[in-house]
Amino acid sequence: MCLGIYIALCSYTPPVPLPTIIYIDLVEEKGIRMLRLRVRTVAEAKGYTIRRLQEESGVSYDTVLKYWHNQVRRIDTATLAALAKALQTTSIDLLEEVPE
Repeated sequence: MCLGIYIALCSYTPPVPLPTIIYIDLVEEKGIRMLRLRVRTVAEAKGYTIRRLQEESGVSYDTVLKYWHNQVRRIDTATLAALAKALQTTSIDLLEEVPE
């Protein structure tokens, strides 16, 4: 079984940069993720609601809801960057490695 994150990369350089997708593998034996989103934690600490984050980031409500509740299997880095910008933080601050 493979663990960790995988980044989908293109073998050519497109005229417009494509967003990178991070795939999150689940550790079936332990039932935990190797990487966890901290969108809700950071947003609530700054007084944001799901609706406010959606409005300020321009990301769809359904997508924000999934990121808020850590219900994604792949993370679009463009989406993560938009959320981070709205929260005035970095994308890295919205991710947390979960120890095994």
